[in-house]
Amino acid sequence: HDDGSEGRFGYLTKTKDGRILKSSTMYIRDDTGRIAYLLGINQDITEFVLMHRLLDSLVNTGQEDAGSVEKITTSVSELLDDLLLDVERLVGKPGPLMN
Repeated sequence: HDDGSEGRFGYLTKTKDGRILKSSTMYIRDDTGRIAYLLGINQDITEFVLMHRLLDSLVNTGQEDAGSVEKITTSVSELLDDLLLDVERLVGKPGPLMN
């Protein structure tokens, strides 16, 4: 099946011995536009993937985004303000509109 594209780029493959490759395949066409050859380029990224996993395990706290990072409050007033904002987010209404 020839869909007219130029190839596939940046997909992951794995070797028989478990190495992880970032692969790209470019289609080389003849004068009629049919695919005559394939040019494949594979980059072994196994060490990068392992490093990424290691760094992620050190940095990841299980919190999805920076919005879930807890703020350290320094006063009761600041704590109450933060609690009210949390309630407003939870309920979906500003404090003055709650009854």
